[in-house]
Amino acid sequence: MKIELSGRQLPCTTMEGSESDEFIGVEQRIRTLTTILQNMNVTHPPNREKGQIPSFLRHFATLLTCGDTHVGDSNKVVAVTGSITPTGIQSLVVTQSSCLSSSEPCLEVEYLARSNKTFEQVVNDWYVHIDTVSMIMMRIIFYSDDNPSLKAYISDLWAALASYDPKKQDHRYALSAFVVRRCFPKLSARIVQDFQAWKVHVYQKLFDWNPSDDDIPITRWVKRPPWATKFDIEMEEQTIQKSGQTNLQWEISNATAKRWAHLLGLVLQNLHVAVDVVNKTRADNTDPTSAFRDVDAWCRTLHSFVNGEEGVVVQILLTRTSLANTFKFHLGAVPLEASM
Repeated sequence: MKIELSGRQLPCTTMEGSESDEFIGVEQRIRTLTTILQNMNVTHPPNREKGQIPSFLRHFATLLTCGDTHVGDSNKVVAVTGSITPTGIQSLVVTQSSCLSSSEPCLEVEYLARSNKTFEQVVNDWYVHIDTVSMIMMRIIFYSDDNPSLKAYISDLWAALASYDPKKQDHRYALSAFVVRRCFPKLSARIVQDFQAWKVHVYQKLFDWNPSDDDIPITRWVKRPPWATKFDIEMEEQTIQKSGQTNLQWEISNATAKRWAHLLGLVLQNLHVAVDVVNKTRADNTDPTSAFRDVDAWCRTLHSFVNGEEGVVVQILLTRTSLANTFKFHLGAVPLEASM
């Protein structure tokens, strides 16, 4: 439905031509957003702290708001907000108006219902078996919808996230692979933002860092990450018995800090390389299946490094050592969080 906005326009006598039109367009979008927010029927104050955003809404917003240069204006998400209701979560997605170029700019509000597809149906719509699908069919699946409509994009994400069961291991792997393929333009844009903001890759900063003598004064131990066998990294280790099982642990100390930072840098570097390979296969119109799997594998490795048991290493490196000082901004640089 289309909505009419009333009220006095802010004066813009100092602006001329396109600048005045652009200012009016931005003003209308802000007023539309605030008007809708005021009428979202919130009947009581929020009962959660700001930091306690539901994971569904947080992931949903993340996958919508990181754009890239290849999508049309109508597919660019400006903001995402939401509220918790007795029946679930309702979300408001604000996009760039597709009709601002017309003589009478319009503002539209459209209600989208969640797809009735099951988790398996949503995920399988984007899954390809190499042995059973011809190269021609694979190209159709991977290339025909590189710039999907925002409606279809939201519908797919909503259905997948809402029906995801974290207790099912096959769901975890399937959702990861689905997000990599369905959201690849936005995912790849987020991965390369470090260089766009700082003119240097984060992994290079990790490789170059040398810890101070007292960065980690207390030695700790953490279970060796299962994925660490991919790399030739020597680490001080010990073997302990826990719950009847033998566990190999790696040392977290000032002596091993640089090696841990190097390990994190290797994961990030391999993720960058995998993304570049996908882009190359797409540009060459060749089969990207293996490349997508590599991106998915490195995304899951990075997730494990940051959120798994070994995640304590990343927390120590980024909050308790001199590593954070290596990311100081040069004059005129754009803070990374401001570009997200």
